[in-house]
Amino acid sequence: MTETLVIHNIPAPYRLPLFEELDDETDLKVLFHKGEDETRKWNPSLEDYSFDYEILPVIDLKALWINYTIPFRILEEDPDRIIIGEYFFNLPSILSAVLHSKLKGSELVLWSGVLETEYSRSDRGLLKKAYSKIRSGYQRILYRFTDSYIAYCQDAKKYLVQRGAEEEDIHVGGQVMPEQLLPESSVEKEDTKYSDDKVVLSLGYLQKRKGIEYLIEAFRELEADDTKLVIAGSGPDGERLREIAGEDEDIEFVGHVKGERKAKYYTVADVFVLPTLHDPWGLVVNEALYYDNPVTVTESAGAKDIIGDGENGKLVSPKDPEATKSAIEDILDNPEKFEVTETWTSVEEGLKPFRKILEKKNEY
Repeated sequence: MTETLVIHNIPAPYRLPLFEELDDETDLKVLFHKGEDETRKWNPSLEDYSFDYEILPVIDLKALWINYTIPFRILEEDPDRIIIGEYFFNLPSILSAVLHSKLKGSELVLWSGVLETEYSRSDRGLLKKAYSKIRSGYQRILYRFTDSYIAYCQDAKKYLVQRGAEEEDIHVGGQVMPEQLLPESSVEKEDTKYSDDKVVLSLGYLQKRKGIEYLIEAFRELEADDTKLVIAGSGPDGERLREIAGEDEDIEFVGHVKGERKAKYYTVADVFVLPTLHDPWGLVVNEALYYDNPVTVTESAGAKDIIGDGENGKLVSPKDPEATKSAIEDILDNPEKFEVTETWTSVEEGLKPFRKILEKKNEY
């Protein structure tokens, strides 16, 4: 009998150290819905970890992942508690977890980063609107059967409460990017081509939701000849963004970066910007703080929880180039005002909400 069964989407590198440490505190088994996802350029080595795991067979219908063996796997493990990520694509797995919880008395814990933003509320067609209504109704029913919650951020907690979750059952825990996954840079800024420049950096998957076009617009309004905008990452919106940037020599697209090359760009940056329209968290904020970059982030990212406005960065509204420009200027012109003291790269920090769950007596 397993004490804690975690059902997770894919083996995300930043989750694996968390599971490794959690395994020291409970008899843990992790079931992954899939081994990889085409939108994520990850290739973690699971052999480096000792926690018990299994990658399930899946029928991937894009909007719905059907892990047809999961009802039997949950029954075989017969856990005291099930911690499962809250996504709509894993609805069959959630229903299996709910059924086991009610029939066998295991505690059901939803691990949720769902939040509501202008982007998620916007009219994006009849199908999206119908999906939103169905999801909201389904969640109101689901939360009646849920015993506890781990919320990514305060906005995710607010979302849960608005749909019927009991506030005292929700444990908020910031997302962490484990320090051991972040290499040190092998270069100093003065040894690079950016030695005489101020660098504005944005890094992530290039899709419309990330709001990079508004950063480009903000950057063009800066009155600084010695400032460069470096956009790192790849994705379906890359070509459109390059067209928006045009022939501006101060805007550089460097493609997908990882390892020491990624560390290099964080090292040369003077300010990091996440102009997202909607993000359950945004781990690039953790990474930027680790490399001592003050951060400008929109209020549509869960990671805003770890940014003190005017302390280690600036908070701005999404789709607001003027506010983004002003925030960047403030940081570049007054670097002494912004001090990075907490990097949110400690696995111990990430374990806190899980420990609250483990300490709770199973009354169900």
